[in-house]
Amino acid sequence: MKALLPLLLRSCAACAGVSCGSGVAMASLAQETRAPEGLPRDVRAFVARHEACEHFLGEEPYDAARARELARNVKSLCTGSDAKLARLKRKYAGHAAIMDVLLRLDPDLE
Repeated sequence: MKALLPLLLRSCAACAGVSCGSGVAMASLAQETRAPEGLPRDVRAFVARHEACEHFLGEEPYDAARARELARNVKSLCTGSDAKLARLKRKYAGHAAIMDVLLRLDPDLE
């Protein structure tokens, strides 16, 4: 996940309104994720949010302000992700390439 940090700090569309530790507003993560370009937009956007969620779940709350910031980001990015992943798996059950990506994601982030 550390390889994602520069990307997270640059920009992230799937995560608009979420702040990084440096205070940079995130605008678009969907550009460089584990989801190949040929996948549907909803899958790419979900993978971007999922990866951002995992990133913030792995961060250390080194002080009270950072703990609050991480809690806000986790709430914003992770809430509903388990159910959304299940819905995407049902929606794309007959599409092997899409399922290959979805099955690699942690189904229990919340």
